[in-house]
Amino acid sequence: FFRDTAAFEALKSQLEEIAARKPAGEEFRVWVAGCATGEEAYSILFSLLSIFKRLGREPNLKIFASDLDQEALAQARSGLYDEADVADLPAEMRDTYFVANGRFVEVRKSVREMIVFARQDLVQSPPFVRLDLVTCRNVLIYLSQNCKAGFSKFFTTPCGLTEFFTSENPNPRRPIFSPPSIARRKSFAAWIPCTEACR
Repeated sequence: FFRDTAAFEALKSQLEEIAARKPAGEEFRVWVAGCATGEEAYSILFSLLSIFKRLGREPNLKIFASDLDQEALAQARSGLYDEADVADLPAEMRDTYFVANGRFVEVRKSVREMIVFARQDLVQSPPFVRLDLVTCRNVLIYLSQNCKAGFSKFFTTPCGLTEFFTSENPNPRRPIFSPPSIARRKSFAAWIPCTEACR
C-alpha cells in the first residue's frame, strides 16, 4: 500500500485540487490499469476518501481497476491481506478501512464495493473514459513502443492526471508536462492535454 510514499503525497495534493474544483455530487472517476492484487487501487481510494472528508463533501467515486491476471483480481476483490502488508499504515487508517479476519486483515465491504475490479487486456480492450485520474505504473514497460504510442491518446484525462513511472512515457517524442513538485519523483502524475478519446 502507498508504494513510493513521496510520489503518493505529491499525487494527493494534485487530487485535492481536482476534487475541490469539481461540482458537488459530480462523479470522480479513476482507472487503475494493471491493478495486480489491488493495493494501489485501495491506496488511491483511501486517499480520495480522506480528501473528500477534509472538503466536507460526500464522496461520489467510481474506481475501475483492471488486470489480465484472474488470480490477482480475485485477491483484490477479496480485500484480504497479510498483517505485514498494512503494518506501515497509520493506525487510524487501519481501523477505518480494515477489519481482522483470522490471520489476515480485510478491507471493509463498504469500501471494497467502491471499486470495480475487472479483467482487461490493455492491447485489445477499449479503455474507460471521462476520467479524472489514470494510473498505469509498472504497466507500459512490458509493452512494445508501438503499443505505448497508441496508448498515449487513451491515457489522457479532460482536466485530470495520468500517472506513470518516469520510464513509462507512452510517447517519448511527445513531452509529458508535469508539476515540478511531482516530476522530480520516481513516479509522477502528469498533466496531459485532453483528446477526443476522453470526451
